[in-house]
Amino acid sequence: MHTRCIVLNTISLAMGLLLGFSTWLAPIREQVKQPSVPTAAISHTTCPPTTLPAPIPASGGELSLSDIRNVIREELRAELVGYLAREAPPKEEPTPQHVKRTEAEQQLLYDKAGQVLRNSLSYGIWTQEDRQRLQSTLHELTIPQQDHLIGELFTAIQRGKLKVEGSGPPL
Repeated sequence: MHTRCIVLNTISLAMGLLLGFSTWLAPIREQVKQPSVPTAAISHTTCPPTTLPAPIPASGGELSLSDIRNVIREELRAELVGYLAREAPPKEEPTPQHVKRTEAEQQLLYDKAGQVLRNSLSYGIWTQEDRQRLQSTLHELTIPQQDHLIGELFTAIQRGKLKVEGSGPPL
């Protein structure tokens, strides 16, 4: 009995909301179907378009939505071209980080970073200085080399071979 009352009240509430929203939306739908802006008002704007892709109908005629869309699309396209021309960043010379290295140079950097890890493993402590030295060379390594060294570091920490000194993450 109690459940029946709750269900009936819920249905009544839902129907009321549905009717309320439909009466609220009806005037909005009518405005969308019939544009209320006369043609003369559109042609006398303060910012005249540079080009009009579709001709505007003579006074007394109505604009279709496709005419308005075409005009807006062309205006946006023209503005975008102008914006991109102004905002194009100048070409920069590659920084030393982006310069291609030979395999020997890359291997030397990898060995340097690996030596930092091996030294800390020999002492059993990962210090703040070790973090800084590894971070300074880590970004210059290839992704597989980075993954390998980071994997060795975290494996040593998890197995208890390396104790992290200080607060914060190991890297």
